[in-house]
Amino acid sequence: PEHCFFLSNTEAWAAKSLSSDTIRKTTNGGTTWSTVFTNTSTGSGMKTIWFCDSNMGFQSRTLAQIQKTTNGGATWSNMTTPLTSSEIMNDFYFFSPTLGWAVGNNGVVLKYTE
Repeated sequence: PEHCFFLSNTEAWAAKSLSSDTIRKTTNGGTTWSTVFTNTSTGSGMKTIWFCDSNMGFQSRTLAQIQKTTNGGATWSNMTTPLTSSEIMNDFYFFSPTLGWAVGNNGVVLKYTE
């Protein structure tokens, strides 16, 4: 995987982006993994993921996109951001499901509040 995120010692997500974007999830510490999301139409678009809890998560994509899920990664919705097409978010950090930060290239830092 290109990026892994561990919510606990048993629950984690692993993301890869090659010919298609795929997110897999484990709930038993990595003994078994199931695919929760596959997107074959974009490919190479996913950059990083972060989950605040078992349902709410974020992913950054190329072309200045940030997406949010509220169902554990099964579906994703585009978020409105002030990013330009050359800005890519490289990582997230959330203090809670309602407060977080995204950092990217060109010195971009975004604050998320809900």
